[in-house]
Amino acid sequence: AMALDGAASVNYLGAGGIRMVGALTIAFSSPGEGQAAGLERLVALSKENGYLGSDVLLTPEWPAGVASTLPNATYGPRQQLAALGVHIDGVGIDGAAQAAQACLPRYHFASTEGVFWQRAPYRNFDVPPPPPAKRAFTTRFVALGTCSAANKD
Repeated sequence: AMALDGAASVNYLGAGGIRMVGALTIAFSSPGEGQAAGLERLVALSKENGYLGSDVLLTPEWPAGVASTLPNATYGPRQQLAALGVHIDGVGIDGAAQAAQACLPRYHFASTEGVFWQRAPYRNFDVPPPPPAKRAFTTRFVALGTCSAANKD
């Protein structure tokens, strides 16, 4: 077997759930476990006693409504993404949005639309949760795109 440089710093998270990796709380779902079931499990885990919110949320799908509070500018994120073939008001799923509301992540990463995009920071709640129940984080949504190298040496 070939040894991998840096393998000691790689963590396999599993099929989905909420895990501590070092000092970070990572909530994640896996497309392999069934999209709806994995996202529902995240919502249920976030309701357990002692859960305060996550540093990172990883979902395969974008959350529905991720653009709902963006300004409707003449040339803003909607137009920029539309030029790349992503019509932001029509992407995402409710389960990913519900997971984001329940997990209250600092960062939410998703990948299904194939474009790189960072949304302006936003909040996943109208009224902050009362302390000490959960931390009220501002969320930064980051869409991960595809990439390829012409020379794969």
